[in-house]
Amino acid sequence: MKGFGRGRAAGARPDAQEAGIFGVHKVKLEMVVPDQLVEKVIEVIVRHAHTGNPGDGKIFIAEVADVVHIRTGKRGKEAI
Repeated sequence: MKGFGRGRAAGARPDAQEAGIFGVHKVKLEMVVPDQLVEKVIEVIVRHAHTGNPGDGKIFIAEVADVVHIRTGKRGKEAI
């Protein structure tokens, strides 16, 4: 995946902009975890992803209203 933010990411090649190459490699994680694990998951991600440089990323926390397992038709906790 390639992407961009408001600032230049640490480690991006200085010639990339001149050559017309747009974006730097990014990683996107999406997780659904039980409420009681949210803070622990945040702690682990921050501990391992923090470099102190621009481009470290952001963590968005959102509630999942429902989940549907397409093959079985199960919903909610049973679908997980």
